[in-house]
Amino acid sequence: MLSATKLEIFHKYLQTIDQWSKRGPLETMIDEKDALIARLKEQVKQIELQLKELSKYEAGEKIVIAKGQLPAFIDLVLQVQELTLANGHKFVRSQTQSPWHKLNAKYFRHGENDLPIDTVRNYFAAQKQDKPAKFIEIAEKDKLFSIKPREKK
Repeated sequence: MLSATKLEIFHKYLQTIDQWSKRGPLETMIDEKDALIARLKEQVKQIELQLKELSKYEAGEKIVIAKGQLPAFIDLVLQVQELTLANGHKFVRSQTQSPWHKLNAKYFRHGENDLPIDTVRNYFAAQKQDKPAKFIEIAEKDKLFSIKPREKK
């Protein structure tokens, strides 16, 4: 009886590592594989629908930043982050800097070149007081524009 229990345990172990589904009758294996194929086809259909939905929001081209003016553009984006409404709320906000550098890398080009996401990330410090070693500070000469609130009439 003891050897039968050991044999059952060993058989269960073999089922867990069976990569080729050789444990049962051919009809059972075919049914299992057909069910798997049906599930995977349904997943593919769902993913294709998601892709189609997401593709509606993709831009056909990127906005080009004048060559040599990337720091000036990034300065404008950083200024937008700091804008405050009359009621004291931020004009735009996000919990992290990730959306900002991803937005720039995805939708903008610098001259003829795409913006590498790692380069753009270096302009956006996660904590403003604790800037990483690769952080790129925008020089005063590159701060060409100033976004100011309109005077109330």
